[in-house]
Amino acid sequence: MEEDYKDEIADRYEKLISSFVWTPMNTEKIKDLLLKINKKMNELYDKVQLLKQDFDSGAEKGMELYKEYVIDACLICSPRENSWDLDSETQEKISTRISHIQRNIYATQEKIEDRGNQLLFSTGIFNSPDLADIPACNYAQVLFDLSKTYSPQDMLDMTIEDFKFHIEVFFDPDC
Repeated sequence: MEEDYKDEIADRYEKLISSFVWTPMNTEKIKDLLLKINKKMNELYDKVQLLKQDFDSGAEKGMELYKEYVIDACLICSPRENSWDLDSETQEKISTRISHIQRNIYATQEKIEDRGNQLLFSTGIFNSPDLADIPACNYAQVLFDLSKTYSPQDMLDMTIEDFKFHIEVFFDPDC
């Protein structure tokens, strides 16, 4: 059953990729969204960094709970209702497919992932001269290229409000 909808989503993606036209207007909209996603990933990183500082400070003050923690944060693509050209069933299938492949920012009491690991220069579907100066964060690369779920056509219907912070904190180091 799961394989069926993976094929259905991949087929939809390939169809949209093959019919997509990189007009100047489409390119500008995609550039704008990529820059906003990069900014939102930086904001998420800042939030994780602040949480880490708070927990480290608490641990230094002797608060046992804060001595061992894991912070796991990611952006979640969560479209506004009736905002895209996707029926709710297809949207649910895509959300299920990408839920386990989100690019996370990870921190523990020992370290936080390097911020530089978040940005890559455009590859795959974004490897176009018009996007050469725009880095696409790891998250965007996975979401719009590697996972074969959302396409550049979908990006035209998206706004930055479709991307939400998701932060989990675990106080059990074995989680």
